[in-house]
Order: sequence, then structure tokens, then C-alpha cells
Amino acid sequence: MNELCDQVALRCDRARQVMKEKGFAALLIYGNNKINGALRYMTGYFPDRGGWIALGADRDRIHIFDAATLVLPAVGEPVLALDPGQLLDRPSCIQRTTTSGFGESSAAAPTLDQALAAIIRDTGGASRGAMIGVETWEKFPAPLYLKLKDLLPGVQLSRSTIVEDLMLIKSEWELVRFRRAGEIGDIGHAAFETALRERDGKSELELIRVAESEMRIADPVYEECSPISPSLICSGPSDDQLIMLHVPLGNKTVQLGDVINWDICGRYCGYPIDTSRTRVLGKPTREQRRAYEASTQVARTVREKAMPGVNVQALVDIAQKTAGEMGFQLWDRFLGHGLGLDVHSRPDIGFESIDLKENMVFTIEPRIALGGYLYGNEDMIHLTTNGAESLTNYPWDPFEV
Repeated sequence: MNELCDQVALRCDRARQVMKEKGFAALLIYGNNKINGALRYMTGYFPDRGGWIALGADRDRIHIFDAATLVLPAVGEPVLALDPGQLLDRPSCIQRTTTSGFGESSAAAPTLDQALAAIIRDTGGASRGAMIGVETWEKFPAPLYLKLKDLLPGVQLSRSTIVEDLMLIKSEWELVRFRRAGEIGDIGHAAFETALRERDGKSELELIRVAESEMRIADPVYEECSPISPSLICSGPSDDQLIMLHVPLGNKTVQLGDVINWDICGRYCGYPIDTSRTRVLGKPTREQRRAYEASTQVARTVREKAMPGVNVQALVDIAQKTAGEMGFQLWDRFLGHGLGLDVHSRPDIGFESIDLKENMVFTIEPRIALGGYLYGNEDMIHLTTNGAESLTNYPWDPFEV
């Protein structure tokens, strides 16, 4: 925890440097129980529960809670404000924390808007014309925004990407954890393939659970993986009209001749595990082998071209061109995504236009769709000065099981 708090202190210092350049009096760094990467990055804390709580006797005092907000002033001590009803049930690197509900007098407690406004006033950020930056702007609750506008007249609340931009480049401390996350992903793949070889009528869900169980054992900190993304699978068309890559089904068994693409997710000390592999049960057809070979060639080519300074759209164009030369198309123009404390983070390697930088971490996962099956492998990639370093190294081959 001390190492993490040292990292958080450095992040706060870096954020404040940029705040000074941009003229922000404070940042509101918001996170809820699904999207909490920026909040966790700046505090070490994340909310993982939600529900309803009464702050008084009438309906107007009913509060829905699922979030927390860090107030990072340009000068002064940062304060973590929890939704009334949210618990400080895990360590935080922020010393000052506001809490209410579940053990305290909820009726006397301030609402979140009142708590945030008071903190901003106390730290000198409420003067007329002051700019307050809001991180995770797209998820910041409209009622909270409107109440703050009333409570802080003359203060300008505007979108900030200061923390978001800092999170793009990983520190060596983070890379150590990402490397272990990749190793745990490889453990999951090995467990899944072993279960696949000994399948004995196992369902998609049973196979995925084998992999997730082994990954959980390797992570000393228990976290529910669904706020990252559930593990997904494709073993051919389902009866539920789901998309090809779907949540594993308990009533769908894998059959001889199926192509199985499994995409396992989890966390290691908060950092995401997100990786996939493809196998065919039995002897593949010529077209199945061609589709798989095309997907691996696309991945190899993209890895070779991934260098600092290369725009991610150039990588997508390379992937599409390579797939086309082999007679296939890239599935849904999707090539990968950034990895952070929210698993699907920037850069979005599909539609965003951004140049790669050293020490970014992202996935490369080109897939090809054919006959109701998906072909391809997803690897977690660290971009070094010399190019792409794979953090996941479970073998792509043999294709046939």
C-alpha cells in the first residue's frame, strides 16, 4: 500500500502541474462502480457497490449511490467525497474523506453536492470565474452538475482530460503489475485448453470458469471481474440470438468440429487481464485453417508496424489490407483498445486518431468471422522504444486440439 500511495502522490503532483498550465482551480475526479479508473488512479480507492439510501423521511431525501469523487485542489489537501451510502471499505491513499450513511446519522449528513461545494470553498476554488475541471465528464451525473452550478455561482465547470492523458503512459511500477497480469492470463489459457482437451461434455460456462478460477488463485486481491468486462466466448451460433462473442452459456456444450475463441478477463491488483485464443476441436477444414492463418498474419504484421509515433488508424489500415490480401475482412474494423484501470481505455484502436507513445499498454486482437465462428488471438502489448512487447505469451499454435 505504501508503494501505491507513493505513486498516487506523484500522480497528484503531475496533475497539479498541468492544472496550473491550464488554469484550473481544482479537479473533480469522478468514478462509479463501473467506470472508476481515473478515480482509482488518483486515490487507490474505487467504489464497488450501489443502491438506495434514505437521508430523511420523505421521497425527496432518497439517494441512489454508486460513486465517489476526489476533489484535487490546485493548492491544499485533496479530499475524497463518497456518495452517502458508499463505504470506505478498502484502503485509500487520500487522508481526508467524507462519508455518511450505514452507521452514521444519514439525516444529518450533507448530500454529495453540498459536500463537494463545501470542499471547493474551503480550498479556495469557489471564486467568481474559477475553472473546475471534471474528469470522466461523459459519466458525471447531470443532477450533481446542476446542483453544483447553483451552489457555486460564477464557477465554471468544464470537461478535463488531465488525468485521462496521464493514464495513457504507464510507469514502471504499473508495468510490473501489467507483466504479472499477462502471466496470469497465460495461466488462464493453459487451464482452459486443458479443460477443452478433457471436455467430457463441458459447457462454455464450465470451461470459462476453469480458467477464471485459476486466475483468481494467482491474484492475492479478490475483485469481481464483471466491472472490467465479463469473459466472453464464441463456439458457434447460439440459440439466443447473441452476437458472435458472447457471455459463456451454461446450456451450450462445445462439439467436435467447433472453432472456439475464448476471451478471458480478470484483474491483478487492479490491472486488467484481457486476452484470447482460438482452437478447433478436431481436424480443421481448409477454410477454417485459412481464416486462422489470416488472423495470425494480420496480428504479426500489425505488431511489426506498431512503433512510437505511428497513428493507430494506420495500424487499422494495415490490418484491413493484410486481411484483404488473404481473402478476408477484419471483423467490425476492430483491432484493439488501450488497457488501464478501466479495461477498455484509450487509445481506441478502431476509430480514434492518436499517435502511439512509448509505455502505452493496449491489446492487439484482429479477428476474422467465418461460418458463425471467430478466428484470432488477443494479446496484451507494451509499446517500447523498439516496438511491441507482448505481455501474454501463451502459444497461438497448434490450432487443432
